[in-house]
Amino acid sequence: MLQLRSEVVQKIKIPLSLVSNFEKFFKLIIPKDVEQIILLIPAGLDGETITTSINKVKPDIPIFVIESDTCGSNEILLLLEKSKKISKRIP
Repeated sequence: MLQLRSEVVQKIKIPLSLVSNFEKFFKLIIPKDVEQIILLIPAGLDGETITTSINKVKPDIPIFVIESDTCGSNEILLLLEKSKKISKRIP
């Protein structure tokens, strides 16, 4: 079962025309504190190239690929679940 904590999810909508090299692109936009990635792709798009690129950047992070009718045919949507770190204030 896939669960997301909405308070720690970052949504990034990516037009496919913006990306020429997925691996370099994901190195720039995926933060270090990501625990889980959900990739929404348009129906009919082969997400294997995109998933492989993410795996090269973040090999220890689970990636879930979902075909979605809500995505435009020329865009993908990344949902990045970040770790929620507890910070303490020092008086």
